[in-house]
Amino acid sequence: MIVRGKIVLTAPGDSNAEILSNAAVRIQGERISEVAPWSDLHARYPREEVIGDGTQLLMPGFVDAHSHARGLSPLRAGLGYDYLELWLPQTAYLPNPGSYLNALYSGVRHIHSGFTAMHYLPIPRIPLEELKSDIDQGVSALKSTGIRVAFSVSIKDQNLISYDDDAFLSYLPCHLRNSVKKVSHDEQRAIRREFAELFSDFFAAYNTACSPVLLGPAGPQWCSDSLLETVARLAEEHDTRIHLHALQTVYQKAYAERVFRESLIEHLESLRLLSPRLTLGHAVWLDDVDIDRLAERKVSVTHHLGCNLNMRNGIAPVGAYLRRGVRVAMGLDDKPFSENEDAFQEMRLIALLHRGQSPAFTRESLHSWDVLSMATEQAAWVIGLEGCCGRLEPGYCADMILVDLERVAKPFYASEVDLRDLLLYSGLASDVDTVIVGGRVVMRERKVLTVDEQALEREFCAAITSQMRITKGDNFPTELVGYLRDFYQDWGLSEGRNSR
Repeated sequence: MIVRGKIVLTAPGDSNAEILSNAAVRIQGERISEVAPWSDLHARYPREEVIGDGTQLLMPGFVDAHSHARGLSPLRAGLGYDYLELWLPQTAYLPNPGSYLNALYSGVRHIHSGFTAMHYLPIPRIPLEELKSDIDQGVSALKSTGIRVAFSVSIKDQNLISYDDDAFLSYLPCHLRNSVKKVSHDEQRAIRREFAELFSDFFAAYNTACSPVLLGPAGPQWCSDSLLETVARLAEEHDTRIHLHALQTVYQKAYAERVFRESLIEHLESLRLLSPRLTLGHAVWLDDVDIDRLAERKVSVTHHLGCNLNMRNGIAPVGAYLRRGVRVAMGLDDKPFSENEDAFQEMRLIALLHRGQSPAFTRESLHSWDVLSMATEQAAWVIGLEGCCGRLEPGYCADMILVDLERVAKPFYASEVDLRDLLLYSGLASDVDTVIVGGRVVMRERKVLTVDEQALEREFCAAITSQMRITKGDNFPTELVGYLRDFYQDWGLSEGRNSR
């Protein structure tokens, strides 16, 4: 198979990479074998199937470095966005069509936006038998869409409702207290043991070089130190990466100050978690000392700007990360800037907002290739796909997209314009015409070829409607939120080190 483009971005995140004109990529099996001028490849392989009409832009597909594969966004399911601490306990009461349908619909939406790979982070479940079922169904559904899948085996073993369930439960009236589950110390020990076995089983069954299995502890406020130590040990034993939600909100920063009496980053270092294996999801509330420590230990972060704004988390110090050499990858987290999970709009938001974070003339703002790198090579790296995805080079997986240039470039653009700038500031998900994953065409002329989308939407909507009849009228979540709001009132931050 040969895929041709009027413009070919072999490495959109590399400022030194050449932008090719009238070039093409030859695919053998699941990988790229050659990148050369179209006329040369066509002359040498005249009988090979050709994808692309020569008017489009060819580039690596996007990689979503952080997704829970919710097919229906929480907003559309009936739960508006708010502070995480008040919002998260309510999500269990949203209509849920099941892990398989959720992931299937999420995978299709990602493909329409030009994603060729995604990192699936299933919601932690206790008991772990339910988590195992969710992962099996979710991974199966995503793979059936044709998208490349890396997934984390998620886990938590404490603070299921608040960041201090012991204190919060004593604060609740009896009729609510009896409805809230608390994890005992004995249960924690059992969870750690069962999790180690579950992760090892998943790793043996699913892990490959181009479909990695990672560890996904939910976050330090939800995971005991003993569990995090187990995670660190498993990462070493299986030579894999860890994806840890961390410092998403100011209350999580306060949690570390109250419980550990030091910054969360200092505490993670004491647990020997800070290493190139570790990626922090969100990483909004870090100060300069913390950022320097991440850079020294080569810890990466995933940036979910649309989600962070929707959830009132704050704005991550991406400029500081990049200046210090911290790797930054883009993730949508199911709550992006665009409800359509549009990769282009998310990238544009990142570029525009962080330009405004650098007002000094002497400080450079983000370049287009910085943001495109977050959505391609850097995202691939943090989920264990380095050397496999994010570039169009011989030996890499044949994961690529064709983008219709007609609308993007209309009516004119000067020869001095960098195509990456034009793509970032004008592109839309609807401009993606073709998606190829591992040499397999999974979308052509905006039609997904692996799934009957109309049948999926009917089944998906029917399942949600059925669930809404079950969940409607339950006052428990609303009543609980009022107590949570009061509970966090005195969780102020100390006047310590200034953030960035």
